Amino acid sequence: MAIALLIVSYLAAIIFSSAIVIQVLRWKRMPMHLRWELYPVPGEASAKTAYGGSHFENLNWWRKPRKKNLLGELKAMIPEMVFMVALWRHNRKLWLRSFPFHFGLYVLAAFIVLEAACGVAVVAEVTIPFIAVTVIAKIGWAGMALALTGAVLLLSRRLSDKDLKDFTSPSQIFDLLFFVVALILFARSGIFQNPTFSDVGYYFAGLFTADSSRMPSGLLGVSILLAAVLIAYIPLTFMLHFAAKYFFYHVIRWEDEEAYKNEKLQKQILRSLQFKMSWSAPHIGGKGRTWAEVSSDKMKEP
Repeated sequence: MAIALLIVSYLAAIIFSSAIVIQVLRWKRMPMHLRWELYPVPGEASAKTAYGGSHFENLNWWRKPRKKNLLGELKAMIPEMVFMVALWRHNRKLWLRSFPFHFGLYVLAAFIVLEAACGVAVVAEVTIPFIAVTVIAKIGWAGMALALTGAVLLLSRRLSDKDLKDFTSPSQIFDLLFFVVALILFARSGIFQNPTFSDVGYYFAGLFTADSSRMPSGLLGVSILLAAVLIAYIPLTFMLHFAAKYFFYHVIRWEDEEAYKNEKLQKQILRSLQFKMSWSAPHIGGKGRTWAEVSSDKMKEP
């Protein structure tokens, strides 16, 4: 059991990181996306963003230096990624189910990082204060409670909401069930075997030193084994959308780089213009024709 847990943990880490890298490279190599061109763009350092404008309104804007606003991007991205602001504004009922699940996973990620730090302390033979162990345990319990509550609520909505029937696949039900089972099992191991989760720190110490004798046994060992499988499984599914947010924001929503002075962007545009369209709408008249041909025509009346 101990050796199996050690091997599965290493494999899970390799699969998780490799799958993310491979998918990110695939996204980077995809054809140029049609830009939204909706303003204001948070990354722009311009007073015109206050009313929804941009630097393109300036006279001879192409002759003036472009200023970026990293703080503006962070102010837009962080609240959305952490608190799901857009979902709160547009779909409050779904937010009440989705936010606990996602925020619980963030808390659990912090718990894992802290337990890994405890593992380093164990290897270095540094005594961990009891108060630190207690705080880390409370973080773990809070993360599990939030994530489990959210997963159950999301699963129940998927199974009961008729409006979501056409948008719910068996894999999505399986994913949520996987989380529910893994979280319940881990919580049970904490209740009956290790309430402070101190053995999780020893588990990381075993990972760092390849020492199977430090691997936990019993229900906690099975729980960590299942959690490792879940971690390896996540990037192989649509749940990898957490890594796609960068592309969604910076390549689709906010990208407004001027093509006239960017040779790489010019080549991407020229290559994209050669793609053939499959739209059958008569006012577009694009089926079987290239983007270059359609974009050079005048719009037809429907």
